[in-house]
Amino acid sequence: MIRDILFAVVLIVIALIGYIKVDSLSFTSRFFPQMVCVILASLVSVDIIFRIAKKFIKKQSIKKENLFKGLFYDKAGVVIILILLYIIVLKSLGFIVASILFIGFLSFYLKKTHLFIDIIKVFVFSLSVTLLFYFIFYKLFNIQLPRGILS
Repeated sequence: MIRDILFAVVLIVIALIGYIKVDSLSFTSRFFPQMVCVILASLVSVDIIFRIAKKFIKKQSIKKENLFKGLFYDKAGVVIILILLYIIVLKSLGFIVASILFIGFLSFYLKKTHLFIDIIKVFVFSLSVTLLFYFIFYKLFNIQLPRGILS
């Protein structure tokens, strides 16, 4: 429970940072990202409230546990680190390269496979998802994405 709430708070902080970061863009460029951030923060806040209320209704005390040990016991901690690394390298590498690497590393970590055919599948999946989001945001919504080393 504590781990879930901690992860939810991290998501709210990321949503707030995202909301603030796109504020300097024009209205048409910032509208969609800000709405996504508001919806994310709202839904996660409601989830936190329901989790806390559920604990108090059952009259169970919240156990104190080592948060960081529990966070890295499962895969959530590594996923958070990969997301933070993605955010850090996004501007320098660009959206396409950073997203392909992020999705690829995340897929390898979650699937834990090293067969050649699986590497090809992960690369094709990473490339197709990245290009899909690129065309949706860049072409359809006219949102400028970081070009990085491709510019």
